[in-house]
Amino acid sequence: MKPLKLFVVLSAALAIGLFAVGCGSDDDSSVSITEPAPVQPADSPETSTDDAATVGAEVDAINNTFDPSSVTISAGESVKWTNADAIPHDVVSEDIGMDGKLPEAGSEFVFTFDEAGTFAYVCTLHPGMEGTVVVE
Repeated sequence: MKPLKLFVVLSAALAIGLFAVGCGSDDDSSVSITEPAPVQPADSPETSTDDAATVGAEVDAINNTFDPSSVTISAGESVKWTNADAIPHDVVSEDIGMDGKLPEAGSEFVFTFDEAGTFAYVCTLHPGMEGTVVVE
């Protein structure tokens, strides 16, 4: 009796498999498999790059320093900071409301300076990590 039950179950499974295959089109060219487009994270104001502004200077956050520690740009230009380290950093100047995050290696922060002046900034995560932007 058990071989008969096994035969019935296997026959039913085979019939279902053949039915599923038979329901499709004979033309295999209509089958198209595409991979989804990669999802890009939305830029937040803290980490976005300002493509409209001209980058007048670039600064690396590395070894708990900003390199170079002082840059000079013209009014209306931007400074781009890049995390060249394996640890997080930030770029903060309370005087001008700048609060950029550099959470991981390769992350970037761009800030546009519209007015002339000398602006100091720090990494709040690492005391002594300081820099200056001179805007002419």
